[in-house]
Amino acid sequence: MSSPTSQTPTSTDPAEPLTDPLEFAAALSRSFAQTQDINATVREALAQIVKLLRVEAGAIFLLDELKANLICRASVGPVDVTGLSVPNGSGIVGRSVAEDHIQVVEHAYEDQGFFSEADRKTGFVTRSILCAPMGVGQSVIGAVEVLNKQDGKPFNLEDQNLLRVIAASAALAISNARMADRLV
Repeated sequence: MSSPTSQTPTSTDPAEPLTDPLEFAAALSRSFAQTQDINATVREALAQIVKLLRVEAGAIFLLDELKANLICRASVGPVDVTGLSVPNGSGIVGRSVAEDHIQVVEHAYEDQGFFSEADRKTGFVTRSILCAPMGVGQSVIGAVEVLNKQDGKPFNLEDQNLLRVIAASAALAISNARMADRLV
């Protein structure tokens, strides 16, 4: 038997935090600022968000060019919903974007705005949702959505604040990447 030692939490131990939330947000901002491949960075960031917030799934939705639909551009969890299209203003993600306000829904099927089509198509069961709009200045470009806390507890204020910071950082990175593409 070995004697107990002090260890730094790692991402392989789900009982331990991945990292300090503020350190995570700062590292994420640096990563977005330095990336050459925004899509890969967004997917990796989403995977880390899911671990940090200890949720079952997460997705990043972006408005299409006509701002008519929100398209899932990255998905992490037991089912892949990348490519899923939600009419702008529909569902919790659409409401978050339309109102430019964070949405906390603890009982998804009791919320009249819940877009249950994704659950029907995939077999996933959404219980709770935390969704933060992604905006730059006065323009909302999409939202980050996480589903079902693993411990079954409600999303708390710390979860909300962290997702707000992450959404703002992601929005700035995506906006900058889009501007760079247009310039090229």
